[in-house]
Amino acid sequence: MSVNGNGRSADASKAVSIRVMHASPGRLRVKMDRDAFESDAVRNAELALADVKGVLEVRRNPAARSVLVRYDVQTASLPHMFAAVAGAGVTVDVPAASASTTSETPTLGDLITGTFSRADEWVSGRTSRKADLRTLVPVGLAALAAREFLAGRAVGVPWFVLAWYAFDSFYKLRREDSDSTQQPN
Repeated sequence: MSVNGNGRSADASKAVSIRVMHASPGRLRVKMDRDAFESDAVRNAELALADVKGVLEVRRNPAARSVLVRYDVQTASLPHMFAAVAGAGVTVDVPAASASTTSETPTLGDLITGTFSRADEWVSGRTSRKADLRTLVPVGLAALAAREFLAGRAVGVPWFVLAWYAFDSFYKLRREDSDSTQQPN
């Protein structure tokens, strides 16, 4: 690696551009060409992103030449993250279609998330905040597994599959809570 006159590496002095491939609340995926992915500027941008308050995870995917950023929507914002990346010398290209789509027209994923969020709030309100869908779904799957096992039935979904779904959904639905409580201050 060569160093130019101002002490920066030649790799870091090149203009690096990344493209936003997907942006939804709490999640951002950017993609770039191979040279940019392996550049010091992108590595510096990743470090700058990790330092932004509210950013939970910055994960590289070398096979796809992409970077996934998970963030707390209450704390971090896209403009703050884009400013941190720009400070590291990386330009962010936001497709015009996706920028207008996310701000004006909800996507199918947003509609599904909104429906389940409202259902979760309804359940929480009816149970005085003692239960929510993230608890009741795995418990319901576990109950179905127990019913199939105790009935000795070999039809339908096998009990062990329902038991696995109960465990897996409970783990995945609760994982985000444990991630946010383990973040260093």
